[in-house]
Amino acid sequence: MHRLRTLKQAGLLLVLVHCAWPVSAQQPKPIPVSLRVVDGGGAPVNRPTVQVTVTAAHITNRILDADPFRRVGDGEYRGTIEATDEDLTNSWIIAVSVSGYKKRTFPPGQIPRENVRLTVTVRSVPPREPAAPAHYDAKWTVTLADTHGAAIDLPRITVTPERARDRAKLRGMKPFERVSPGTYQGVLPLDTEDYTIWNVTIDAAGFIARPLTMVLAPVDRTLTVTLMRDPRKWRPSFIPFDRLDASFQPLQRLLQAPLTLGTSPFSQIQLAPLSGRTYDTAQQVRADGTSVDLEGASLEQFTRAKMTLLNLYLALSEMGDPDVPSHKWIDDIVAIQKIQQERIIAKVKPRMWTAVYNLSQGYTDPCKCLAYRWTDPGLHTDALEDVLSFPLRDAASIKTPINGGSLQLTVARYHGTDEIVADIDLDEHDKLTNHALDVIRHRFNGGTDPYYIYEILGRAVDSRTLGYSMVLRP
Repeated sequence: MHRLRTLKQAGLLLVLVHCAWPVSAQQPKPIPVSLRVVDGGGAPVNRPTVQVTVTAAHITNRILDADPFRRVGDGEYRGTIEATDEDLTNSWIIAVSVSGYKKRTFPPGQIPRENVRLTVTVRSVPPREPAAPAHYDAKWTVTLADTHGAAIDLPRITVTPERARDRAKLRGMKPFERVSPGTYQGVLPLDTEDYTIWNVTIDAAGFIARPLTMVLAPVDRTLTVTLMRDPRKWRPSFIPFDRLDASFQPLQRLLQAPLTLGTSPFSQIQLAPLSGRTYDTAQQVRADGTSVDLEGASLEQFTRAKMTLLNLYLALSEMGDPDVPSHKWIDDIVAIQKIQQERIIAKVKPRMWTAVYNLSQGYTDPCKCLAYRWTDPGLHTDALEDVLSFPLRDAASIKTPINGGSLQLTVARYHGTDEIVADIDLDEHDKLTNHALDVIRHRFNGGTDPYYIYEILGRAVDSRTLGYSMVLRP
């Protein structure tokens, strides 16, 4: 009996302790929350339910319970969040998920004890792009033109894709066939692993292959590509002397006097005046006064020098001193002394010295500064020192600021004479670093390649304007 009484007293004590403990502060209680959900244009978003997630901002893996919120009106939703009094003192991140829209997350903050109402603006989820097909035959149409805008018309061309990362070539490629003048069509058989970056080379007979870097994708594509001629496969076809139009009369007059052909930096040959038949078939004047037609290497050097002469004549006839709008540089040339692959050496009027020197010193007028810029005459004085039997006094040089086909005029004065001599050329590059490299390379290859200058002149000229055209070598 004593033991039973003791157990009853203990049980009563537990009940009294339990009743006295403030458990209500530790139990979560529901907090009503109202949501209004609208899209980016402010229109109500209606779904049966939306999901609300409440995550502690500073406590790892602490998430409050919240059942899906149910729609109670147009864009209106209600639900509850289960939280203790202690939870209400912490910071929480509320995220709202709506089907078909991007999840909207609010910045961290405390949850009010009552009257919680939020307006949620959601953005549509962009539709997923369809998966790329495992295999796709990409149909390509390629239109080719030369630098003068003429269609490159061949029976077929070769298109060679080479993967950038490992230089593997695309399997199953066939030549592109001609479908119209200058236009070709073909297929690139692509598999899933081919949808990446490739170097695609377009090769047409007689032209320099053109590499293009692009991402190959399962789409059809149309390309327009300009190709430069391969100098090894083309040769110039000159208009005969007696068929040149009236625009060439100033040049024809200058060619009445004998001149030399520079065959290397250290040698030259004497030419007969380039008028009439000797313009069409150049002749070398021997020491005994007899003449012989050029042939072999000398003929090829003359051909290149003649191209340069005509390229420069076009430039000199179209450009001049910006101080005198009607002036052209060709008006200042008195006599052509030497022609070679990259330049002509000529005696010029004193006014060319004055104009070139002033231009090299710079202008306050920005329009004139854009036409020419100073360049170092030291790169060209070697060609001018031995022209006259007088020591070189000083030189000035300018060039047009065009990176490709840049006209350079270098004029020199000499001690003991009033004569002025000019070194005139067209450079591949205008920028100083690139041009300095050109100068070094020219000591080995003979100078600026007139074939390249012909390509640079591009759409600006035709055969009548330039005095020659290009034809495929037999």
